[in-house]
Amino acid sequence: MSDASGLSADEPYVVIVGSGVAGALLADRLSRAGIRVLILEAGKQITRSEAVSLYRDSWRRDPQSAYERQSHASYPDRNAPDRYLSIKGEATYWCDYLRLVGGTTWHWGGTTPRFLPMDFELRSRYGVGRDWPLTYSEIEPYYLQAEQELGVSGDSIDDHGSPRSGPYPMPATPMLYSDQVIARYLKQHNIRVKVLPAARNSHIYRGRPACCGNNSCIPICPSGAKYSANIHINNAIQHGAHLIDNSVAYAVHVNSSGQVESINYKSPDGQSHTIKGRYYVLACNAIETPKLLLISRSENTPDGVANYSGLVGRCLMDHPTVAKAFLMSEPIYTGRGPQVVSALDHGRDGAFRSQHAAGQCILSMFAPDIQSYVTSLIEEEKDWESIDNRLEYFATHHGHISVLLEQLPDTENRIKPSNSEFDAIGIAKPEIYMKLDSYLVNAADYFNNFLNEIIGFLMANKISDFEFGNLWASHPMGTTCMGDNSKMSIVDRNCRSHDHPNLFIAGSSVFPTGGTANPTLTIAALSLRLADYMKSVIQTENL
Repeated sequence: MSDASGLSADEPYVVIVGSGVAGALLADRLSRAGIRVLILEAGKQITRSEAVSLYRDSWRRDPQSAYERQSHASYPDRNAPDRYLSIKGEATYWCDYLRLVGGTTWHWGGTTPRFLPMDFELRSRYGVGRDWPLTYSEIEPYYLQAEQELGVSGDSIDDHGSPRSGPYPMPATPMLYSDQVIARYLKQHNIRVKVLPAARNSHIYRGRPACCGNNSCIPICPSGAKYSANIHINNAIQHGAHLIDNSVAYAVHVNSSGQVESINYKSPDGQSHTIKGRYYVLACNAIETPKLLLISRSENTPDGVANYSGLVGRCLMDHPTVAKAFLMSEPIYTGRGPQVVSALDHGRDGAFRSQHAAGQCILSMFAPDIQSYVTSLIEEEKDWESIDNRLEYFATHHGHISVLLEQLPDTENRIKPSNSEFDAIGIAKPEIYMKLDSYLVNAADYFNNFLNEIIGFLMANKISDFEFGNLWASHPMGTTCMGDNSKMSIVDRNCRSHDHPNLFIAGSSVFPTGGTANPTLTIAALSLRLADYMKSVIQTENL
């Protein structure tokens, strides 16, 4: 028996490709409303204990060291940038993301600032970039919902420049000792250090424990105090959603009337399968989503799906980073407590944005890289007593500060599928083309000088600059942007494809601009807004 859509009772009404935060929240909301949902995920399901065991046994301490690499669902490797991403542009671009059930929220830091109201109006306010088709006030109620769903701890008195209609679910994480020391020095120079909101429990919340300060948020929170999207995938399954993991989507089929009619996917053995639904949502990420659209060429979509504008894959943005390491004159004991707790109240907005990028200044208090430092000491000298003393000093006095810079949408910065490089199951790898324009270079110069001034205020000794252009925040955005003009965007203000009425896109790829805020909370808010829109569409079209 079939329903009004022509689908049988066991066929999905909505097919979601991708199980990161965007797909997970959408699947949860739709399944709770009684809508049949199927989730396709390229990678496999894992458990937290598996990831913790892999991290414990690994000699690596990078964001990917807690996760087994699957040949059929590979992902970028920061130790081998060309292993999956094929870097073709002027700038060396590396990006950490995972292809697993729950996506990159397994190894994200958990930082959840909102965009500023001005970030949605960059063109009209400062004459650069684009305006969003949405205003801050339209998305604000969904920011509040997203904070509740993810479990965000924050200071409800300080809105960080983004007005709030309600409090955070939990009080802010306490400021780290290292951050308190730095704040004491900077207060003398009228520079304020404040705790960032984070999807990291400050007390028990929805069955998740309070953070106990393991300092391994990246790559794995061992307790589950930090949010990961597998939570909402599991919730969706409990409400009737169906998950097919280890299923790599490789073709979106569009019929002659412009409707998506099916998606092909491959299992790890390379065998092809087909899934059909009534509505389709691509929620991979800003690299995998445009790749899938562009490789889906057919007689009806010769340039790829949803690509009437020719902009699919273009305007790739991230947060290029300026960073410095230093040694304080007094111990600050970094690496104790959670990672990336505080930021400097400086640089996110101002008239300067007409000339150079804004930046979010973060105290990146990861544990010091002892292994690299020991290696350099051994190569430098053989005085073992001196090495021991210097190592102790390094471990207790080391600090790190970084600035995430906004990047303007530029059609030359793009991802496209390779014509010559393929993964283990024959699907094209992503080619990345990135360059750094004067808007970014001017910002890098400004924030380099600012960070040097900060290190002076701290009476610290700078020990390293990180080369600008080779350091990115792993926040890919913008490759299927939203807008009101179908010739200048891929989806409308409701994340619905201009070209195909039953196709939607969720995730950071729809961002017209990137601001300076970590993108996850905005991804979550847009996904919750999309869920409400899709429920209304489905209800209307079934009348």
